[in-house]
Amino acid sequence: MAVRVTSVAHQRNGVAGDPFYVALIDDPEEGQLVAIIPCSATEDDAEQDGFPCYVLGVDKLREGDVAFASNSYRGDHYYELVRAAALAYEASLFNEHFQTGQAALGESLGQPRERPSALAESS
Repeated sequence: MAVRVTSVAHQRNGVAGDPFYVALIDDPEEGQLVAIIPCSATEDDAEQDGFPCYVLGVDKLREGDVAFASNSYRGDHYYELVRAAALAYEASLFNEHFQTGQAALGESLGQPRERPSALAESS
């Protein structure tokens, strides 16, 4: 079974914070993970400063474990997968807005969506 994003959403981070994408990931080796990447992340960031992807284990979070080396995962292993899911999420909002004409794009942000398997899986 491949690593895959099961859900992705845009978060505003309050009124003044930097917005970000949050994704739930199913990893056959690590279990369920939550990953966060800033909306402002670019390919240049990944190449110059490392991959801005922050990953924690969901079960460990439930136990209250947020410690480094205990609930730590390599964000660079998940960055491309999460970024692709985030971009597909934004494209789906754009397409939905122009196909249905029912909801404003801004009103749709923040609603989690399941990702198409072709865009949300990594081998």
